Amino acid sequence: MRDHLFPHVHHGFRGQALPLVSFHFPPWQIARRCKPRGNVSFSGVVFEIMSALGRNLNFSYNVTIASSSSLKGQGADVNKKHAAELGEEFADISAISIPWASIAQSIEQKKAFLGAAALATTDRRRALLNFTAHVGIQPYSLLTSRPRERGRAFLFVRPFAAEVWLCIIVCVVTMGPLLMFFHLRSPYYDYHGKRGEGGLNSLHTCVWYMYGALLQQGGRHLPEADSGRILVGTWWLVVLVVVTTYCGNLVAFLTFPQYERAVASLDELLERPAGVSWGVLGGSDLADRLESSDDPRMQALFAGAEKHRDQGERLIRAVRLSRHVYLEWKINLVYLMKRQYVSTNSCDFVLAKEDFWEEKLAMAISANNPYLPIINEQIQRMHKVGLISKWLRQYLPAKDRCSAVTKQTAEVVTHVVNLDDLQGSFFLLALGS
Repeated sequence: MRDHLFPHVHHGFRGQALPLVSFHFPPWQIARRCKPRGNVSFSGVVFEIMSALGRNLNFSYNVTIASSSSLKGQGADVNKKHAAELGEEFADISAISIPWASIAQSIEQKKAFLGAAALATTDRRRALLNFTAHVGIQPYSLLTSRPRERGRAFLFVRPFAAEVWLCIIVCVVTMGPLLMFFHLRSPYYDYHGKRGEGGLNSLHTCVWYMYGALLQQGGRHLPEADSGRILVGTWWLVVLVVVTTYCGNLVAFLTFPQYERAVASLDELLERPAGVSWGVLGGSDLADRLESSDDPRMQALFAGAEKHRDQGERLIRAVRLSRHVYLEWKINLVYLMKRQYVSTNSCDFVLAKEDFWEEKLAMAISANNPYLPIINEQIQRMHKVGLISKWLRQYLPAKDRCSAVTKQTAEVVTHVVNLDDLQGSFFLLALGS
């Protein structure tokens, strides 16, 4: 009789221990097995949110692990080896995919108040359960092999395009006969009695002079008539511009190595680069969404995609050899890259510059739950003050040399000219000999 008329307004859930159901899916939910007793503890972005909700709404929680018999969905390859490589004490827990059926069943049978997991809010799932306000937005991305540096044997040719080299060759071959024509037709030499044999009267000498001028060497013979002097002076101005441009570009090519072109977006992937295939995880949310899409481009993408059973060694090897592109949640690809870096100590993969499609992630709750507006209000407040973004940055994998600085930038800072850069010069020397 002395309590408040509406106790939940003042006391929230009055300290009740609410049952939750979850599964291992970093960085949103991270499950760890405590070694002494074998208990499982949960952390991650979602449980930071649950802890904040518990403080604000006055409740505690107990977590059970959702089980699933099939490895299906976004987390199909998050296995024990994955957890061990990332330094997570996670063992003897086999339910590490997205066990949606188990979560839905627990909530429908009122065994769990909330599915404390970041789940994609698809239409198929909304038909069964309700969802809270979104706790995150997850884009899809493309995983490709890190572009390899192009061969540097013919580095000295790259500063100019092929048509520029062709024009230079044509100019050298053309300017020689043109110089000889003006030299022979000029009345200057007849008037002064200087017409003789050899010198610029020979086509070979004129062409050789123009070639020597291109190399900034000149020649033994120079025209004395104004017509020849104007022609040679103009050619030297052209040579000055060409040689200066070539030297500047050559330094840039030595400093900034060129790399093979990687697939940077979904549009480039749909152009079907020669010898490149792509694939998705069979039965995942992305596969279902592509299959049900009305967009002809997405239908073509699904029709041409391989449906992988898992993120096994065969898939990793195909991507590493630049023959395959893997489409998946961006956060999953980040963990896959981290896992490969830990095992190989090399940066073999890179994400596409452009993401595509975004999934809203939210926690599952029973339909018509009367507490949903209260929970949504608290989650939206956490978004406004930036807490959820802070927690996500906190639980993402630690940056390493693959993520902190790109290979291209590292080459710019530390590149030293070596034999690979100058091998083209020795080829030219051998050709000249």
